[in-house]
Amino acid sequence: MPDEVLLTIFSYLYEQDLCRVALVCKRFQTIANDKELWKRLYQNVYEYDLPLFNPEPWKFVFVKPDEADYANPWKESFRQLYRGIHVRPGYQDRRYQGRTIAYFNTVQGALDYADEKNSANSNAGTTGTGSSGGGGGGASGNGNNGMGGNISNNNNNNGDDMVVSVVAGGGGVSGETMATGSLIFLHSGTYRGEFLVIDSDVALIGAAPGNVAESIILERESESTVMFVEGAKHAYVGHMTLKFSPDVTSTVPHHKHYCLEVSENCSPTIDHCIIRSTSVVGAAVCVSGVGANPLIKYCDISDCENVGLYVTDYAQGTYEHNEISRNALAGIWVKNYASPIMRENHIHHGRDVGIFTFDNGMVRWSIVGPRVADSGGLKILMFLLPMLYTQGYFEKNDIHNNRIAGFEVKAGANPTVVKCEIHHGQTGGIYVHENGLGQFIENKIHSNNFA
Repeated sequence: MPDEVLLTIFSYLYEQDLCRVALVCKRFQTIANDKELWKRLYQNVYEYDLPLFNPEPWKFVFVKPDEADYANPWKESFRQLYRGIHVRPGYQDRRYQGRTIAYFNTVQGALDYADEKNSANSNAGTTGTGSSGGGGGGASGNGNNGMGGNISNNNNNNGDDMVVSVVAGGGGVSGETMATGSLIFLHSGTYRGEFLVIDSDVALIGAAPGNVAESIILERESESTVMFVEGAKHAYVGHMTLKFSPDVTSTVPHHKHYCLEVSENCSPTIDHCIIRSTSVVGAAVCVSGVGANPLIKYCDISDCENVGLYVTDYAQGTYEHNEISRNALAGIWVKNYASPIMRENHIHHGRDVGIFTFDNGMVRWSIVGPRVADSGGLKILMFLLPMLYTQGYFEKNDIHNNRIAGFEVKAGANPTVVKCEIHHGQTGGIYVHENGLGQFIENKIHSNNFA
């Protein structure tokens, strides 16, 4: 039988059966590993234009096929992502021979299922392979799980032949990969009204062709759109749009509600997200509390009717390569002993200050000079010097075309600002007043209307 005929036959197979026929002989293996076959399967399931790789926990990278370090990048990406749960309205009732994929109508349904599955896995320990196989843990491999979703599988197996051996060409999925927590794909659409409080190490990522983040929209009119709380130590949200659009006629106060909220004792990653808020109070993004330590990178926080990014109350975090622009109030507020690290962000065309740090005070004393102390009969002369908490480290940020100062420091704030470019402001470049402090090192400050 000619290779072309076999290729046509194989094109009707799904991933698990395609992997099985690859075990028959060398010829079948070669044909079953055809890149175009796997590209079609991959785009049918994940919709992406490029292979997406998950090289380490909480890191996802799109790679052009000709730049990937794999003989068949489409197949390898399929393997790495196959454990994922899919939120894809209209797919929950579909059944596929040779495919094990969980589909749900709602994000909350997928999160509930992920929690059940993780709980079942924890209870089973080493005696079982999970809750989604032959009907354990409340989710059947052949039917509806009662939460608006299903596991598309008619083979009475849990898909291990796909993810453990066959797709990997004999190699399995590493223990590190399997231990990273649940992976949930949100497909194209607008998801309104879901109140998402994330308290576990789950990864939510948009799945769509073209510009992924623009195709998936999570939107709320009350409460915070997405909220991370204690337990979300290694959670991930990426490649989607988050919107907070409160009803202006509502009497419900929302000054403490945000588009994205990160609270105490959690350290999620927010990656390649578009963030928008029409609330005229508060901020689009709020990071608050002791132990709040997110990584926010490559996000677009723009066109908001309030503050773009607000870091407060001893919060920390790393903020890199973000676009923060055209916001009604400051691009960034840092206050009340918060100490973020902000690198290579683009903060521009705001209708207020670019970056505003304030509300720090003297918080501890450091012994550095003459004070007499008795230590076992030995007199020691020391100094007692008041020390200030620093309020953030800002490096290589591009700050320009803001209506007020590019960088404002007041009320005891003491930021470190290094190698930033602050230019073309409608007033001054840097404004330090009312007991503000700070270290400003190797910055380029030019072309501002005032000082």
